[in-house]
Amino acid sequence: MPVPAGRCHETNDVRADGHGCPVHNRCFSCTFCTTDFIHLPELCQLRASKAEQFAAPECAYGSVLIACPLSAANPELLRQETRQIDELVGRCETDIGSPTHEERRAAG
Repeated sequence: MPVPAGRCHETNDVRADGHGCPVHNRCFSCTFCTTDFIHLPELCQLRASKAEQFAAPECAYGSVLIACPLSAANPELLRQETRQIDELVGRCETDIGSPTHEERRAAG
């Protein structure tokens, strides 16, 4: 089942055509979500989008928004998702730069 910047392999979600997600579409925290370097442009675009979502409310604290435990939860969640996407981007970039099994065998 395609998800943003990857694929979902959770059987109930696949059977429900993407409408049976047990973690409410928090794909990057889910062990059933996979991605690879093919999705790198989409991952980078998603990371930029998360950064924008994070920046808007962050600027409003102290002027429009009042800090409270619930208001702090969403920025923290966005911060964690951004870190997870950064890790995935780093792994994908490493995969692109890593020689394939055939290239290593030919060189060695």
